[in-house]
Amino acid sequence: PEPSVNLPSGAITVDELVSLALANNPAIKELAATTQKAAGFRTQVGLYANPTVGYQGQQLADRGTDQHLIFAEQEFATAGKLELNRRVQNEALRAQLQELEAQRLRVTTDIQTLFYEALGFQKQLSLIQDFRAVMDKGYDLAELR
Repeated sequence: PEPSVNLPSGAITVDELVSLALANNPAIKELAATTQKAAGFRTQVGLYANPTVGYQGQQLADRGTDQHLIFAEQEFATAGKLELNRRVQNEALRAQLQELEAQRLRVTTDIQTLFYEALGFQKQLSLIQDFRAVMDKGYDLAELR
């Protein structure tokens, strides 16, 4: 929950700043891309290799002595290797997702901290200006006296 803050009209809110930072942070973009790549790789390592199918034909010098060859080749992973690959990649992907979320939280916290710090400085400046006005008025009254 965002604390109650009186912002001038047209001022950007902390939520807008956070959204802007999350959308444009290069580290988050890079982590999101590598996470997406890891998710695709996780899918790939769990699949069997594509089969190879081919045809070869050869005509010899004699009539009717053509040679034709059709072949199919498939590599099979045994002993649960595909499932083991999936498990390893699931853990790698989970770690990357946690790293991405940690980066998002770091950016959000940094933006919120700096936003409220800036608001504090603005309030401090406003109070100094108000105090200056009171001091000027007091000086003017002292001069009249």
